[in-house]
Amino acid sequence: ETLSADKRDPLHLGAACRTYMAIGKDRRFLLPALSIAAVFFFLFVYVGGATLVYQETYGLTAQSFGTLFGVTGCAILFGAMFAGRLITVLGLNRLTWMGVGCMITGAVTTFVAATTQLGLPGVAAGMALALFGLGIAESTLTSLAMLSQERALGSTAALLGAIQLSISSA
Repeated sequence: ETLSADKRDPLHLGAACRTYMAIGKDRRFLLPALSIAAVFFFLFVYVGGATLVYQETYGLTAQSFGTLFGVTGCAILFGAMFAGRLITVLGLNRLTWMGVGCMITGAVTTFVAATTQLGLPGVAAGMALALFGLGIAESTLTSLAMLSQERALGSTAALLGAIQLSISSA
């Protein structure tokens, strides 16, 4: 614990539950937290389905799939780096919407490519764009959720993690 003893909350279950309930009822926390769960759901679907789509539908070898999966996965990192560079220029809200817009545009591009003659190049490009947006949205939504609270930041982070992983994996 990094807080001095006089600033710490009592360590009992009732206090912890009250803290989590207060954070969970706050719309400024809850909306970004639920949005992060949706972003992670998108990521889990991609991770779970990429092998089937790339190898079974498009006939990629395991090595080719691994390379493509790794390259498109790097788009998440680039999105987060992009967000870090432009946060002071664009602000959290605008940057979050930019990330969500990239995710939607990438998903639509992927769908169109999969159902037309664009095929694998279009699917991969669409997924790269969507994952780039995911990198932006995940980092900015996490910041919005954490900024919603002035105290109990450890509890806020724990609840955020629990919400994003439990809802998106369910």
